[in-house]
Amino acid sequence: MSQMKTETMVVAKIITALLGVMFNFAGAYFFGISGIVFAGVLFSVLFFVWIAMLSIRIMTDSIV
Repeated sequence: MSQMKTETMVVAKIITALLGVMFNFAGAYFFGISGIVFAGVLFSVLFFVWIAMLSIRIMTDSIV
């Protein structure tokens, strides 16, 4: 992960941030405070999975 350049994470950060905002608005509109909590969890899981996939890809590319 220390070899990961910022440029590789910019797209993931921007897209997940936009999705997070949309999830929060939709969650608040349809389900109230519990929707906001679920949106936060969904955003966090999505961001974690995306960054983990980037990290694995970079790690396997550096091995080969």
